[in-house]
Amino acid sequence: VNAQTNHLTRIVGDLVEVARNKLEGTALTYTTTDAAGLVDSAIGMLTGGSNAGINTDIQPGLTVTGDIDRLRQVLVNFLTNADRYGNGAIEVHARKGEDSQTVIEVHDNGPGIPKKYEVTIWDRFERGAHTYLSQVQGSGLGLSITYGMVKKMHGDLSVKSEPGEGTTFMVTLPINPQKDA
Repeated sequence: VNAQTNHLTRIVGDLVEVARNKLEGTALTYTTTDAAGLVDSAIGMLTGGSNAGINTDIQPGLTVTGDIDRLRQVLVNFLTNADRYGNGAIEVHARKGEDSQTVIEVHDNGPGIPKKYEVTIWDRFERGAHTYLSQVQGSGLGLSITYGMVKKMHGDLSVKSEPGEGTTFMVTLPINPQKDA
């Protein structure tokens, strides 16, 4: 309950900062942690501790450096979207990427994102093809907040999607990021 309360409090604060267009002013606390533990904690926040229906493939010994609470928020956002728009199967992969980077991917088996929305989904209030679907809840702020946080940690976000084959959201972070002064 405490973790969920803190998570929701951060989201509300982020919404205020997004509205003010000042997300880049958010203070970050850098820590290095085990990638498997980070993924497990994000899954636990989404599912109440059970990772039923979510398959993981995490490179053994992989670590992640950044603001751990914010990175958990990024993964919860990706997992929530995969659950909301997918067809029930979610996979999380984490591995060491090129150039000393950590790459975490969340894949769903949903209908995919039309190409014309792949660039705009990072914009505030953008919900892509789901803008007018009342049965799919959301404000269109999650990916915008996620994008701002990852960029502030000197990382990158990307999306790969094929119609009918699902969507993969990727966060790539430097293993030894430059910390903001």
